Amino acid sequence: MRRLMAVAARVLEGHLAGFDAAEIEALKNYLGRMIDNGQPKGDNERLPTGGKS
Repeated sequence: MRRLMAVAARVLEGHLAGFDAAEIEALKNYLGRMIDNGQPKGDNERLPTGGKS
C-alpha cells in the first residue's frame, strides 16, 4: 500500500505540474461542485419554472 500511495502521489504531481496553489484550490472546488451536481436529488425538488415537465 505504501508503494501504491507513493506512485499515485508522483502521478498526481505530474498532472498538476505548473499549477500554482490558487489554481489547485480552484480545481478542487470545481471538482467538488461537479461531484455535488452528480448526487441524486430529493423527490421534493421542484422543476424549473417556464419549462415543460
